[in-house]
Amino acid sequence: IQGVDYVIGNQDKMNLLEYIGEEKTDRPVVVRERIDREDFSLSINGDTPFEWRANLKVQDGCDFMCSFCIIPFARGRARSRAFDNLMEEARSLAARGVREVILTGVNVGTYQSEGRDFLAMVEALASVSCLARIRISSIEPTTIPEELFPLMADPGHPLLPYLHIPLQAGCDRTLDAMKRKYQLDDVTAFIRKANDLVPNLCIGTDLMSGFPGETNDDFEQTCRTFLEEPFAYCHVFTFSERSGTLAARANDQVPMQERRRRSDRLRILSASKRHDFYEAQVGG
Repeated sequence: IQGVDYVIGNQDKMNLLEYIGEEKTDRPVVVRERIDREDFSLSINGDTPFEWRANLKVQDGCDFMCSFCIIPFARGRARSRAFDNLMEEARSLAARGVREVILTGVNVGTYQSEGRDFLAMVEALASVSCLARIRISSIEPTTIPEELFPLMADPGHPLLPYLHIPLQAGCDRTLDAMKRKYQLDDVTAFIRKANDLVPNLCIGTDLMSGFPGETNDDFEQTCRTFLEEPFAYCHVFTFSERSGTLAARANDQVPMQERRRRSDRLRILSASKRHDFYEAQVGG
């Protein structure tokens, strides 16, 4: 392709500066042709764009193979960032004035590197000098260790009382079609337990509207689940077909106009619950 000097895969995009300035050739340099399953490392480049807060990537890829998701094909299977490399960046961020890190990845709860799981990684980050706040970005409900709850409940611990759990649907029929790895009762029981054990816990979720085969009754059950459970807000996603996924090939697609109507309804419900959560924090 005329004008292309490098073809850099997703796994190497954070290491871009390593390749800039290399001698150009007549053909584009392909930096990554495949994504392996090994632990990965990232370069620590430049300044953080925020003075006090920064993302800390700990994981990439996913093995869960949900029927709507292209990530296992586009981002590869689950793999973790090398522990020493992760800790090196955390210390570097703290030294540059960052006080809060947000743990990011595709499926962060599956973190496993050098014999350390997600809980051990969080505990190690808590020991980094001057790092005052640790926030988990989004984490699958089946991967959350309950040992996190007392850490979140401890006001002296840097782990914030915050969980964003991507439920996707509040209806077992839809969850089954999505090939999610849980039943609704299991997740709601877990959420209630977390809410009981962690004072002022903020629980967010993701909800998808218009998944193939989702009936009006299914959607109404999702709305009831969101309203009845201790969620503070939801991020709403209108289902869109991803080529190559099972959901994209389904015959019972919901009309786009109806998908958007359902999304609008969920956003209204979310705005109301978010307001109620904020009000509950006043004077706390």
